[in-house]
Amino acid sequence: MIPKTHKWLFLLLLALLPGLTGCIMEENEPVYSDTELCLMLSVSVQDPGGSPEEKITRADDDTYFQLPVLNSEKLQTLRVVIMEKDTRKILYNQYENIIQPTLSYSGMRYKVEFSTDYVIYLIGNERGFPGIDAATVFNSNLRPGSIYSDRSLEDLIISSSETGAPVIDNTGAETTIIPMCEKFEIHTIDHPHGEIQYIPTMDLDLFLTRAVSKFSFNLFKSEDYVGDNQLQIKGIRITGLGKSEYLMPNDTEYVPGKYEPTDNEYGGRLISSFSVPGGNPVGKYDFSVPFSVNVADLPVRDAEGKNTGRNFSPQLYFPESIGNDGTDKFQCSITFDGINYLPAITLPNLPSLPRNSHVIVNLTVGNNGALLFNIAVLPWNTFYHEVDFTHNVGIAEDGALTLETDTYASFDKANGRVVLRDYPQATYGSFGISSPLGARWYAYLITTGGDMNQIQFEVTDDEGNTTTSNYITGIIDGKKTNFRVVSTSAAAAEPRTAILQVMVTMNDGLSVPVNILKSSDYGPDLENITFIQNQQ
Repeated sequence: MIPKTHKWLFLLLLALLPGLTGCIMEENEPVYSDTELCLMLSVSVQDPGGSPEEKITRADDDTYFQLPVLNSEKLQTLRVVIMEKDTRKILYNQYENIIQPTLSYSGMRYKVEFSTDYVIYLIGNERGFPGIDAATVFNSNLRPGSIYSDRSLEDLIISSSETGAPVIDNTGAETTIIPMCEKFEIHTIDHPHGEIQYIPTMDLDLFLTRAVSKFSFNLFKSEDYVGDNQLQIKGIRITGLGKSEYLMPNDTEYVPGKYEPTDNEYGGRLISSFSVPGGNPVGKYDFSVPFSVNVADLPVRDAEGKNTGRNFSPQLYFPESIGNDGTDKFQCSITFDGINYLPAITLPNLPSLPRNSHVIVNLTVGNNGALLFNIAVLPWNTFYHEVDFTHNVGIAEDGALTLETDTYASFDKANGRVVLRDYPQATYGSFGISSPLGARWYAYLITTGGDMNQIQFEVTDDEGNTTTSNYITGIIDGKKTNFRVVSTSAAAAEPRTAILQVMVTMNDGLSVPVNILKSSDYGPDLENITFIQNQQ
């Protein structure tokens, strides 16, 4: 409940707010009934604004990258529905078409009663809700004087055309305004004691929350990048994206709480938990990189992570999602040829994808094609999340990479080059990670030359069936991990190469690379082993 007070109730959050007229009166108009109160609603949204230089001075990671709010992401229409909580009777249903897209709106007045519970629905940009007949759902079904006997608003679901696809695509000539909504329960102030000369007012500052999320990408190369000078990132794949979501925030928890003041300078709040419709499938979406640039020409990520790299922010908007089952909620992969994607890596620090999130993926292509990801999750009102990349992974004393003698044609430890024996003979090896116990590790074979996925791990299941895969995974338990690497077909006219990359997903969700070559047997600066299948 909102506190019973004459003061402003500061409830600012991740979005915008409205303005309409309801109390047909002037301020300080003589009172006609000692039960009447004028409820005044105001809306304010902080414009991210500011120059990159201003934002780069902040201590938060990637704050400068937050883009100005587009007109399609601003408030353009607003509907306010007010009903008595106890009787469920709808008192007001007012709609306003806002001429100029805005980040603030005020002036709505409604006559209500003292000491009474009300429910307020705020619906912004209702023309943007896909698959919903706004005139029927928000107007005809919610007429003043009628009884709201069901959960028609709370149970409304919006869906994308297919699993993983955006629910709104504004990349073309025509754009759709971004839908937003919220629900509040309020308790009006008590009747002032003594004689009332004028109609009292109660001021509320509420908020709307955009119903979708979006992604942006920052592309970098590592400082020690060595690779094909013509190599280009053609596409980026995100997996874990849902198909459907509730129209209204459902079981949504905010930090700070919905009815608590926030000390964030932008008036912002984070969404910490929410519900999605049951049986909601998740899938993938492939983002096309809209420019051609060689990895060798990408900027280097600076030590403080304050440069933007080569970036793009497609106007594609997705339903909120809880991601894949298990620990790998959301994963990211890239393709260098537009067809074959590298093994997916779990996006760090993204346990869910709530509405009103702007997820910025910082993607670094490392030495010989190794990939590193980190992200910043930014509510659209520029409340930023700082990510800590200081995690350490322990390598067991005997945990450095070893390869069994006679299972390879040659092994140059100084340069990390392993020549495989003739197809289909396997090379046997092992490595060991000692900490953090219970975390999950992944070992990937990433194609760096020749045909894709022709050098893979050989895997045997519980029933003794043998298959191949470009990655293996397990839980860190202090024991060594055995593996087998094999060519999947006879040699080709050109050599085939793949590097071994090991990653650990820490218990907080952050994925970090692991150097399993910490041994005097290997070159001092060596970070990866390259497996080679020589040409015919």
